[in-house]
Amino acid sequence: MQAGYNWQLDSKWLVGVEADLSGSSLRGGGRETTPILPPAFTQTISAEQKIDWWGSVRGRLGALVTPSVLLYGTGGFAFGRVATFDDYIVNGPGGALNISVAGTSFSCTIGSTCFTGNDSRIQTGWTVGGGGEWRFAPGWSFRAEYLYVDLGKSSVTANALATGIGPNLSRYTANFGRADFHVARVGVNYHF
Repeated sequence: MQAGYNWQLDSKWLVGVEADLSGSSLRGGGRETTPILPPAFTQTISAEQKIDWWGSVRGRLGALVTPSVLLYGTGGFAFGRVATFDDYIVNGPGGALNISVAGTSFSCTIGSTCFTGNDSRIQTGWTVGGGGEWRFAPGWSFRAEYLYVDLGKSSVTANALATGIGPNLSRYTANFGRADFHVARVGVNYHF
């Protein structure tokens, strides 16, 4: 979904403002298993980040290369819902792993999730790009556009699911890289 307003300054230049909102299925993740007490015990950490939806409010500056063809650059504010997930499992022969340090502890049943965390929030950032628009009929134009979108970094706190000897649950913070992506899109616009 997109809406905007343009002002034609003279026969060659145009300025405008646009806002858009898009659904998304962008996601990335990873899973890694490493030894902790070789050879019997390993640890598996799984993490995922996804973008449920995103949008932008951008300025636009364009040049009319012909009366019906516009080339433009655009940039501005971006926002979106970014969800993060993280799980930690200890693998090995049966039993449990209990650790307590200075009153903070966790108890882990081998082969089960020991720590888990998830978060979902609206993050803000920026976007920049460019494109072209061709007016093929009165009131109608075809458009092709590229955008780079950066919604910044995110993190999630994973908490122990059970306490061991100490009274306080252990936790750790998983830091994710930038939630950035590239968008190439085409569309047809109606001009009021």
